[in-house]
Amino acid sequence: MIKDRQLRSEVETYLSEGKSEGIDQCATFLATSYHRNIGIPAMDPVGNIAIRTTSWDNGWGDQDKQARGEDEAKPPNDWKWDAVTGKYQFTGGKVKVLFSAWKKCFEMQAKVPANLGKPPYLLPATAIITYWTGQSFLPVIPHSPGFLPGISNMIVFPGTPIKMASEIYDAFTSKRYKTVAQKYTDSVVKHLDQIKGIWTGPHPGSPPYVAPVNWSKLK
Repeated sequence: MIKDRQLRSEVETYLSEGKSEGIDQCATFLATSYHRNIGIPAMDPVGNIAIRTTSWDNGWGDQDKQARGEDEAKPPNDWKWDAVTGKYQFTGGKVKVLFSAWKKCFEMQAKVPANLGKPPYLLPATAIITYWTGQSFLPVIPHSPGFLPGISNMIVFPGTPIKMASEIYDAFTSKRYKTVAQKYTDSVVKHLDQIKGIWTGPHPGSPPYVAPVNWSKLK
């Protein structure tokens, strides 16, 4: 189940306490906080979770002390220490797509004194679409009328970026940190309602047969 309240709280705290130390760090925070609070815990309508490649982290995501010195074990390259959260955060895979999009978005605006409007925010919105494109979920819990663990379960439509880009722009041009956090969280959560997938597995019959079942929305 997504952690929307946690995401909203983290964004508000990050902004209100002035923890940003530049474009790279801000982009990293937005990418990893989305992955941590939305991407990892998201479920399909019956409770199947996404299959992620970060489950092998050997506890780096829980470690609250940065490894120092040559004699201390170092995490894999895709795990970076984040002083904001005081934890190691996964920055590889699809998280890197989010990071690159947020970085380009902020760099575009930093180069021009005028407000560029909504176009830069199409980058992170499109990256969120890419993040979910083709994402597989565990097929263990069957979708009705299926009655046994399935064979496959994946997203076939990841949503569209236009409305989300407009909403994220509106969020980040708000004047109050609380409003920024609320509007941003509302936008990325509403996007999950657009997502559609197909579960394929056994259906009851004589004999049982395998067939697809359409589903929509992540929770």
